[in-house]
Amino acid sequence: GSRKETETLPEDRNIFGLVSDYVRAFRIDPSNAFKALFTKEKLGVVKGNLVELQRFFGIRFDDKGGSEEFKRNLMGEKGIPLDDIENWKLEHITPVKAGGSTAEKNLMLVNNEMHNFFTPIDIAVGNAVKDKRITRKEAEELMIDFKVNKTITAEEVISALLR
Repeated sequence: GSRKETETLPEDRNIFGLVSDYVRAFRIDPSNAFKALFTKEKLGVVKGNLVELQRFFGIRFDDKGGSEEFKRNLMGEKGIPLDDIENWKLEHITPVKAGGSTAEKNLMLVNNEMHNFFTPIDIAVGNAVKDKRITRKEAEELMIDFKVNKTITAEEVISALLR
């Protein structure tokens, strides 16, 4: 028989749920669970073999130090006018669902068109990690080659997931 997969969303937790999620998180992914316990990162979704950390440590995206400020800073560095902000998104290089971190080194600025192009690939990579078809390290290497180095195509990413 198939066991029911339990998934706990951060907003559904009470203190007992949080403790049991940390216990599960340590079994699934000790390093991310430690990060969530002992750094400012907060435990996000715990499911399958993934322990997701909430991005920007519970800072609301529009607060100082949140993702919007980071996005504005990146736009400034690249000389993109801020009145164009709604056409740009912060993209996780390695998707959070594939174990990617919320650290600045895992974020890049992309236009909405690129973001929409990356999304289904991110989902496929996240699912491949969840289903243990590839490791988180393999997911990270694939996504860096695909999004940053641009040495492989979307088709090559997908075929790597099907090996």
